[in-house]
Amino acid sequence: MSATDTAQLGGFRAYINFDGKGAKFGDTALAVTGQRPEQNSVYAAVDKRNSRRLTLVAVNKTKEPMSFTISTKGFKGRRARGFSFGAPTFETSRSVPVKLGATINFTAAPESVVSVEILR
Repeated sequence: MSATDTAQLGGFRAYINFDGKGAKFGDTALAVTGQRPEQNSVYAAVDKRNSRRLTLVAVNKTKEPMSFTISTKGFKGRRARGFSFGAPTFETSRSVPVKLGATINFTAAPESVVSVEILR
């Protein structure tokens, strides 16, 4: 991989340093269902050192914006923040509004990767 592989680098940033201040994807993976592999991928994890923290990474593989509605059994979030990496450079993240309630809701830009951190 080289510095010109911007989409791959953006994918890495979604897991390590998604907020530009060192935030990382959780270290204990969770099962995820409901994905459509030709259109999207979703990954979830909790953090062993902080049981109040859940992280998500959602990949929109389409050329259109995509809404995500995610249910987290047994994890009720109080605060959330989202970050998007996308075309053309994938280098810096943009803020993504995240709505919390019975589900977690956000919209991913076309061909983008979104990192979401939820705290309870």
